[in-house]
Amino acid sequence: MAIHIKDGAVEVRAPMKMPKRDIDKFVVSKEKWIIEHLAQSQSYADQREAFSLNYGDTVPFQGAEYPLTAKDGTRAGFDGERFYLPPTSHRSG
Repeated sequence: MAIHIKDGAVEVRAPMKMPKRDIDKFVVSKEKWIIEHLAQSQSYADQREAFSLNYGDTVPFQGAEYPLTAKDGTRAGFDGERFYLPPTSHRSG
């Protein structure tokens, strides 16, 4: 059996013919682990939601800071001196 937590949801995987009481017993035995990982998953989701980049910000990469700028086109990238995003990709907090 296995327990997976993704996007705040708990998924339990078990063999098709395993009795439900055995599955329930397994889940109860992992309650502390489930609670801890749900909290961690929520923390990560909160951090992702709060994260933003704005043009003019700097981005750390391999020990150096590089500016984030707009560049016409449809592709994001890094040219060795700056990170760039198409103007339509810009999302601020």
